[in-house]
Amino acid sequence: MVLTAAGSAYCAVRRILVLATRQISTQADGIAASDVVQVVRFTRLWIHYGFIAHTVLCVLIAAVEGLMGR
Repeated sequence: MVLTAAGSAYCAVRRILVLATRQISTQADGIAASDVVQVVRFTRLWIHYGFIAHTVLCVLIAAVEGLMGR
């Protein structure tokens, strides 16, 4: 979160993504800005869910090792 001069807060990441998609949409390389936003969104979700799954797996392994008396 970033504070503005007026004291209100806004999310800087969303602002950066909007600026990045505007720059990409002005290029003539054939990539649609909505495609780039979707890739960022889905990648973020997979990283988030992967981190949670990794944490749960490590907790389960530690619990099994604790039950085994290590």
